[in-house]
Amino acid sequence: SVKLLHFNRPSILRREPSLSQCGTFGIALEFVLDREHCEVPVLIQKCVREIEKRGLQTVGLYRRCAAAKKRHILRKAFEANSHAVNISEEHVPDVHVLTDLLKEYLRTLPEPVFSQKLCHLLLKLVEQTEPGKFTVDTTDLLSLLKHIPERNLPTCQLLLRHFRLILENSDVNRMTAENLSICLGPVLLCPSPVCENEGLIRRRTSTVICIEEFKAPTAVITALLELGWPDIEADTLKAV
Repeated sequence: SVKLLHFNRPSILRREPSLSQCGTFGIALEFVLDREHCEVPVLIQKCVREIEKRGLQTVGLYRRCAAAKKRHILRKAFEANSHAVNISEEHVPDVHVLTDLLKEYLRTLPEPVFSQKLCHLLLKLVEQTEPGKFTVDTTDLLSLLKHIPERNLPTCQLLLRHFRLILENSDVNRMTAENLSICLGPVLLCPSPVCENEGLIRRRTSTVICIEEFKAPTAVITALLELGWPDIEADTLKAV
C-alpha cells in the first residue's frame, strides 16, 4: 500500500535544532567543530568525499530522495560516533541516502551554515526584475561573503566547491545550477529560530519557510554556482 503525507503549505521547510549538546544533528556548528577537532564537520567531509567518489554522474543527485528508513539508520550512526561510520558503497549502496542525510544535517543546524546575520543580508540582495525572474548583484554578493564567520568559512567553501563539481557533470546528472539551487538554496539559507546561551537552543521554536520564500535562496545559490565562488578571482567580476 502507498501512504501519502500531507504538510501544511507554510511549513514545507523547517529548521529543527536539537535541545541537547550531544550527537551531531541540530548542534551549533562551532560545538561540533570543537568536539571533533576539525575545520569541517566529519559528517560533511565523509558525505562529500563519498558522493564525489561514486555519485557525480548520478541522475537527479540531491533531487531524488532515498528511503527514509535507511537515512534514519545512518543518522543514528552519526549521532553515536561520526568518526566510526562507514559509508562506503558496500555499506550504503544508494548514494541518494548520503545526499538526503547531508541536506538533513544542513537543515537542522541551529543557524544557516553562512550564519544567521549573513543569511538575512544575502537574501536582501535578491531583486525581482519581472514576474518569475530574480537577480542578485554579484559585486555586493561577493563583498558580503568576505564576512562569513571564520569558523564557518571552511565548511561553506567545501560545500560550494562540491556543488560546483556536481554542476560540472550536469550534462550527465542533469543537475543544472537552477536545479541544484532549488534543492539546496532553502536548506542552506533557511533562517534560524531563537538562539540563546552561546548557541545552545533553549526553546524548541522552529522557523518555517513557505513556497514563495524558496525563490530568494534559490537565486543566491544559483548566483554563487554560476560565479564559481569561492574560487572566483576579484578581477573576474569586471567580466560578469
